[in-house]
Amino acid sequence: MVIALTFIVISLIIAGSAVIKLWLERADRRSEERTEKIDLTNREALDHVLENTPTMSEVKAKLDRDYHAISEHAERIDTLQETVDDMYLSQLRARLFAHPRSRVEHEELLEVAQKYIELGGNGLGHVRAEWLEERYKLRLTKNNWDYTRPLDDKEEKDEN
Repeated sequence: MVIALTFIVISLIIAGSAVIKLWLERADRRSEERTEKIDLTNREALDHVLENTPTMSEVKAKLDRDYHAISEHAERIDTLQETVDDMYLSQLRARLFAHPRSRVEHEELLEVAQKYIELGGNGLGHVRAEWLEERYKLRLTKNNWDYTRPLDDKEEKDEN
């Protein structure tokens, strides 16, 4: 009887092992089928699967909203930058038409004139820049840095 009982127990263990093995193989096959359906190694297939998920739809909607908001802000910033550039050019123009009272001020005005021209200033600003440069060269050649005195008789007549 012990032998019969041992035989039955061993048979049950072997049969149970076979059933468990078949169940695990079936589970592996199902897992492989799912993996084949969603091929994680193929980027296009993975992108396609992810594209249709609710989470990705929410993310896309949020990105679209944010993109539109950022675009509107970027347009406003561009407009403000243009305004600031125009104001800076106007400020340079106003400084350009100041009368120098010393050699340092004259040199600073020449730098202002250079910036004004580089930033696209035109018209009378160019004329004033040329005039300042000519006057600077004339003062340099005559070594006359006293801005309370005229450079020559012609300048004296021009001022009167």
